[in-house]
Amino acid sequence: MTLGYPLILTCSSFLTLLPSSAADVHFGACPDISDQVVSLDNLAEYTGLWFEVQRLWNSETRSGLQCVYTEYSLEVIQNNLYLKVNNTGFKDGVMQGIIGRASQPYPPKAALLVEFPGVPSPSEPNYNIISLDTDMYSLVYSCYEELGIGFVYAWILSRKPTLPDYLLLPLRAKLAALGVNLDHMESVEQIYC
Repeated sequence: MTLGYPLILTCSSFLTLLPSSAADVHFGACPDISDQVVSLDNLAEYTGLWFEVQRLWNSETRSGLQCVYTEYSLEVIQNNLYLKVNNTGFKDGVMQGIIGRASQPYPPKAALLVEFPGVPSPSEPNYNIISLDTDMYSLVYSCYEELGIGFVYAWILSRKPTLPDYLLLPLRAKLAALGVNLDHMESVEQIYC
């Protein structure tokens, strides 16, 4: 019985060490969102430029990154259709970027498997689109578990550098309904980009 207390203290101490811009962290399993993932019948509809409006992210290298956008383009590799993912942003006036690829393992579900070089490949979709208007916005949710702790990530994307409140607020409400702590959402500066 006394062995449980130090473990709880250790996990609690671990959680307090995470930066304030960290992913939303909770004990236990990630919620089942399979019924909330939207359909994306034609992957080509997701191509083009998407701007990051708000994010819930767990990387000090990503924190403070502004003018963030991603350009998606179709790519065929060994007869398989992929989205080329070109992430770009600026930190302290210096452009940073990475190129990866996304696949749609369970079409037409918009549950994508996104991979980047140097990062372990996920076994299940890690980019779940739970609200989408391909001409205006995309709400992306991801959660993974490690040692009984769930790490939640989320992105609100827009086809334009900003998103009006009448579109933004319902997307934030949808995240809150999933238990996301909206205080951890970081707005992404898209002015003077």
